[in-house]
Amino acid sequence: MPPKKVSSDTLYVISSFIWDDDDTIEGLQPVEAYSTLKAANAAAKEMMFRFAQKLNPYGDVDEYDYQHEQDDNGMYHGYMEGGPHGHVAARVRVFATSLKNDSGRGAGKAALKAEPAVKSEQTDEEDEDEEEEENAAPKPPPKKKAAGPPKTAINTKTHRKTIPEGIPNCLEGLKLLFTGTFETMDRKTSIAAAYKYGAEVITKLEDTDYIVIGTRAGPNKLKEINEKELETISEEEFFQILENGIPDEKKERMANRRLADQTEGPEEDEEDAKPKKKRTAAKGGPAKKRAKR
Repeated sequence: MPPKKVSSDTLYVISSFIWDDDDTIEGLQPVEAYSTLKAANAAAKEMMFRFAQKLNPYGDVDEYDYQHEQDDNGMYHGYMEGGPHGHVAARVRVFATSLKNDSGRGAGKAALKAEPAVKSEQTDEEDEDEEEEENAAPKPPPKKKAAGPPKTAINTKTHRKTIPEGIPNCLEGLKLLFTGTFETMDRKTSIAAAYKYGAEVITKLEDTDYIVIGTRAGPNKLKEINEKELETISEEEFFQILENGIPDEKKERMANRRLADQTEGPEEDEEDAKPKKKRTAAKGGPAKKRAKR
C-alpha cells in the first residue's frame, strides 16, 4: 500500500519518551518538527542512536536491540531495549499534524471571535464565587501526613541494593570496563564506585585489567572478549574486590603487563628508525654518480 499523500500544510512531528533510573532524564523528550516526512523519519531513526549514547555513555550503542518500523502512511515508529537497563529504554514516533483547521479558516476565525463572548458571560458568576470564598470561614490548616517508614538501603523504584563499602583505594591502578545489565547497580553507580576506590574506567577492551559483565551484554562485545581471551569478572566478584582488595596474583600479572608495555616501546622506535637510515643511503648513491660525471 503506497504512503498516504498529504498536503503542503502538513507538519511532521517526532514524539519520544525515555525510561531511565535518573529522574532528570526519564520522561517525555522535547519534540522536533520537520516539513517533510523523509526528513522526519531520518531524524527519528538517528534520535534512537542518540538516546543510546545518552543512556549508556560508557558502553556501546550495539548493546541495545532496535526495532525500526513504519506504519501504513510511511511514518516511522520504533523502540530500543536492553543495554544497562534490560527493558524498553526509549520509544520514538513520527506523526503528522495539519496546519489548517479541517472546517476551514472562516470557521476557525468565528470560533476565536466567539470565545470572548463566552468568557464575558461567565465573568459575573466567577466574581460571585470569589466573593463567597472571601466571606466564608477560614479553612483549618491541612493535617500533616504521618511520617513514613525510614528509608532503607533498597531503592524502591529500581529494587537495587546499595554497593558494599570497600577498602579505601582498593582498586588503585586497575583499568575496568562495565558492560551489560547488573542486578544491584546501574551503569552510573558502578562507574562512580570504580572512580571512588581508585580505578580507571576505559572503553578499549584490550587495555582492561578486568571487564565486569552483567546480563544482556552486547553480542559483538562478548565475541570480541572471547576471541581476545580477556579477563572478566561478575558483579559479585567486583564487590568482593571492593571488600577484600585486588588479589596478589592479579597484582603480579598487572605489574608484569605494565613492565612489558614499557619495554616494547623503545624496540618499536628502533625498528622505525632503521628504514630511515636505508632511505638516507639510497639518496646518497645517485649523488656520488653525478659527482663522477
